[in-house]
This record gives sequence, C-alpha cells and structure tokens, in this order.
Amino acid sequence: MPGFGKRSWESWIKQPQLPRPWPEHSDRRTCADGTELELNSRTLEFDPLNQTTIREIQVRHYADNAELIAEEAYPIMINIYFKAEIELLLQTAGFVDIAVTGSLEDGPTQPWQDERIVFTARKDNQE
Repeated sequence: MPGFGKRSWESWIKQPQLPRPWPEHSDRRTCADGTELELNSRTLEFDPLNQTTIREIQVRHYADNAELIAEEAYPIMINIYFKAEIELLLQTAGFVDIAVTGSLEDGPTQPWQDERIVFTARKDNQE
C-alpha cells in the first residue's frame, strides 16, 4: 500500500524531491551489552507508474558513551500494491474465501486509519 500521510500521496501526482534527508530524530534501543542501536529509513526513489519505491535503511551502533562505533546503510526496493490488485492476484493463484481486515485486528478495514491491512485466504484444492 502507498505510504501513509499527505506528503506521501502528493508524490503520486507531483514529483517529490528525492532523496529525502535522513530523519532528525529516531528511536534508539538499548542492547543487552549497554550499547544502543538506532534505525532510520528514507526514500531514495519513487516511480508511480511502475508502483515501486526504493528506501534506504540505516542502522547506527553507539557505545554506552554515545560514541558512534558502526554504521551501515542498504537500499531496499519495494513494490506497491493496492487492495484490489492483491485480491486479483490471490484469485488468479486459485485462492478463495479472501478476507481483508484492518491492521492486525480482526475487524473491517478503516480507510485513513489503518496503516496496514491483512489478507487471509484459502487455497481452492478443486483445481
């Protein structure tokens, strides 16, 4: 599904300035040894016609005195699918009883609220 938020949807009709900068603030998690890991991501490329985006994932490792001791960054290509496309793919592959629920809850999808949706289906063994 496309990214969540106004800026993300604007990218579908107006070319965004990419690559995006790294976020100024991110979440750090403390490891068992007292060091910290920080995970960041940003958009490098976006192609609305091919429904693809390339994100860059960065991990920073800090010593217990906040000194940066390691840093790695890798790109990841992501294909973007809409709900109807995934349902068609499942049907074409022989799945039946396709259900779509919102987020990780067992309830109906809620547009503008669910960042993720979940598909469940059963393989039709009669083919």
